[in-house]
Amino acid sequence: MSLRYIECLPLKDACQELGLGRTSFYNYHKKGLAAVVSILWAEYQRRRTQEQETSSESLAEEEAVRIARSAQRQPVSLGDLLQSIRSLVMELAQAQGLILNIDAPPILPMGYGDPALLRQAILNMLTEGFKCTKGESLTLEVRLEGEETIWRLKGLEPAKVAEALEQAPGLAISRKLLHVYGGKLYSEKLSSKETVLVATIPAIKPKTVLLIDDDPKALELYKRYLPSQEYDLQIAQSAQEAWTLLAKRRPDVIVLDVLMPQEDGWDILQRLKTFPETKAIPVIVCSVLQQPRLALMLGASIVLQKPILQEDLERAIRHVLAQEDSPAGRHLTAPVDTSSPYSGLSDDSNAP
Repeated sequence: MSLRYIECLPLKDACQELGLGRTSFYNYHKKGLAAVVSILWAEYQRRRTQEQETSSESLAEEEAVRIARSAQRQPVSLGDLLQSIRSLVMELAQAQGLILNIDAPPILPMGYGDPALLRQAILNMLTEGFKCTKGESLTLEVRLEGEETIWRLKGLEPAKVAEALEQAPGLAISRKLLHVYGGKLYSEKLSSKETVLVATIPAIKPKTVLLIDDDPKALELYKRYLPSQEYDLQIAQSAQEAWTLLAKRRPDVIVLDVLMPQEDGWDILQRLKTFPETKAIPVIVCSVLQQPRLALMLGASIVLQKPILQEDLERAIRHVLAQEDSPAGRHLTAPVDTSSPYSGLSDDSNAP
């Protein structure tokens, strides 16, 4: 009340009431005003920095999403991805006095996306997770569950995990990157005392490639060229074997030789393009013969001349599988309807 009373007094009366001279009064007034300005300026700077950080984080997330969407997608060996991550983070964990254990099966499936960006998403999860430890030991557990690989980081403090998911920029970027590739990032409560960070990366099924060639050496070469993690290879050394396999399962792509005894590659190609069930399957003709026009006219997608280089064969297969108008872009596994005329292809008949 006394302060309010003094505030209402004229300057001369206020100085008399406070026992101050005019000069002392102005000095105290100046110091008080400077203190108020200092407090207000500090609050302004704090809010401005916070807004800039928020804006910067938002821009970083948007840039990460833009790069992920524009990057060329490709099959990614998740086993190789894990090994790359292991080599990068082990020293970091040791430098922070942590022990990182990795629990994963010897063989992991293939993923699909940009390998560098998928690696960055997991690296972000690990480096942010290192800040949430409740002890000195962490475990990265990788499992294939259904059609996803699940990456669980264990040994974390639940409260710190919750805070990190809300505030850590690295986790926000990881969540955005994984979302682009069909994955997720979240926390999972295993018990009242244990919460884990979880990242998921969809696994892709190997594409089925039917190799039709009577030359065992050529088939062995194809096996070396086409990695088993990416391709499920089916082998047919005769037309009859090919029709038997086709009656059970439609492949994503067929690699066909022309020079074969009895029913040669030209007959096989004609019959493949005659029946609705096999008409849309892309066929890559691989032969020593130089008759690409004939092969293309009969329905082949690509013609390669033997001897074939690995990069040419892989490029051809990926090209035909990437065609948007081809059912091979979707993993076709349904067997052929045996009630259709196509069922006759699995026997010894020479139906057209």
